[in-house]
Amino acid sequence: MKEAYVMKVRIKFTKEGPMKFVGHLDTMRYFQKAIRRAELPIAFSGGYSPHMIMSFAAPLGVGVTSTGEYFDMELTATIPTDEICQRLNSQMVDGIHVLSARQVEDGKASKAMSLVAAADYLVEFRPGKAPADGWQTRITEFLKQPEILVTKETKKGEKQVDIRPFIYKMNLGLKGIGIATVIANLLLCIYCLIDLSIKREIAREYLKFNKDIFKKILRLGFPSSLTTTTNSLSFILINIFVVKYGNDVLAAYGVGNRINNIIYVLVNGIGSSVAILVGHSIGAGKIKEIREILLAGIKIGLIVGIVSVIFLYWNLDIAVGILTSDEMIKYHSINYLKIMLISVIPWVIFQVLAGVFQGTGHTTFNMYCHVGRIWIFRVPFIYFLERILELKEYSIWYSMLLSNLCALLFSIFLYRKIDWKRRED
Repeated sequence: MKEAYVMKVRIKFTKEGPMKFVGHLDTMRYFQKAIRRAELPIAFSGGYSPHMIMSFAAPLGVGVTSTGEYFDMELTATIPTDEICQRLNSQMVDGIHVLSARQVEDGKASKAMSLVAAADYLVEFRPGKAPADGWQTRITEFLKQPEILVTKETKKGEKQVDIRPFIYKMNLGLKGIGIATVIANLLLCIYCLIDLSIKREIAREYLKFNKDIFKKILRLGFPSSLTTTTNSLSFILINIFVVKYGNDVLAAYGVGNRINNIIYVLVNGIGSSVAILVGHSIGAGKIKEIREILLAGIKIGLIVGIVSVIFLYWNLDIAVGILTSDEMIKYHSINYLKIMLISVIPWVIFQVLAGVFQGTGHTTFNMYCHVGRIWIFRVPFIYFLERILELKEYSIWYSMLLSNLCALLFSIFLYRKIDWKRRED
């Protein structure tokens, strides 16, 4: 008699390293043994030869690694999904790691096989094994074929199958994009130099090296460059912390950033406008107008920020749903955005103050704020919330909010250190 299940669970796992040489059937047997060792109450089929009720998605070929495979199993008792992950991971060998476990509601797809509508494959050449030059062009020519026929062996014999409709796209990946970007920027630079030289918009004598101007640019520009570099490093830093919580959380971070950046771009634009206006006021000797520009920037920024936050908060499901249909990614994305939307308000004031620093030539103040925001505030907050309070991925989200608040307070402190009398002189 078949055991009645009370909980259907969908497991997502990785298969990397030496485990790529283990075939699909052995992988199934491995998980069967791991489930027994983890003491999970899995349901069994009936009859004379009962077996665990499990369903794996499309199997991989031997030698292929994966960052996301699925299988379903039925349990005879209800267990928290976090506990299921912990139990299974305690029994895993190197190369296999359970990323997530979630309960599948009744009425959902009954088999994991039905999940796989498409898959992304990454092919890399071993050092020294890359084909001769020109293989990139051959990829394009390969995809231009109206048919790509392969021989498929069946029980009834062999038959020709056209796989072209199943290939959605094929490209060079990030490396190819990087090469294309470098070439495009180089060509643009050459074009600008030629255009300026021909039209005499900039005389050749002005293109000569000027030691004093170089020192001034370096003094003002280096802190700004370091600020930009620090902001870029912050994304790498966050990814390092996020990735250990699984691909779903990492994907949610990417989805959340895409939506959150819509507001941040608007706010950053206000900060840039403040910097320009402050620079004009200093050039005109109207130092007293800077305070009015600051207050106006904060007011406009708060209006834009608050309206955007309210609108987005009430439409989070719709906004996230545009970028992903995965329920787990949507869940983590919404949780991330709910925290980060709170951060918009202090970020508005911070960016306006940053615009004042930029416009008054206090680029070092900007650098101090951004470097401090990441390395002095954010990293310790992550460590404390993650290790002490055990908030998991929420430790990262809350640390981003808290570090922005601390950066705002620090920027207010630096603003009060500006010598306005010196600027008037």
